[in-house]
Amino acid sequence: SSFIATKLFDFQPRFFASPTYLAQHPPIIEPEQLLHHNCLLYGSTSHPQEHEFEHGRRLRLSGNFVSPNPEALVNAAVAGLGIILVGDVTIRKELDQGLLVPVLSDVRQPKSPAYAYYPKLEYNHTKTRLFIDFLKQKVVR
Repeated sequence: SSFIATKLFDFQPRFFASPTYLAQHPPIIEPEQLLHHNCLLYGSTSHPQEHEFEHGRRLRLSGNFVSPNPEALVNAAVAGLGIILVGDVTIRKELDQGLLVPVLSDVRQPKSPAYAYYPKLEYNHTKTRLFIDFLKQKVVR
């Protein structure tokens, strides 16, 4: 109750990999084949992670690289170390440059909103509002 939440955008994570990784591994046609690939996972523990996707599909993903740092995961994916589950917004630059490409484009997690939270104060948040407007503009592009 002491913070204000402002919605920035919706994101819908899906799978991406570098063309190099895909060229060095068998083609991925079915989601279950991901279980035999190295997935780059967001988090802090190396245990397999269960993820839910649209249409009630669940996959238990594992890999040899887990990090709470999204930038490290993106760099690892670009380097060809595995498949990343991430929203398009996070890797827009890498997609535009062809460094990452979609894998199983129709397998997506449900849409989730991303919010900015800032303290509820008794004065106008001009700088905060301008910063949030800037973020929204950059994401919508």
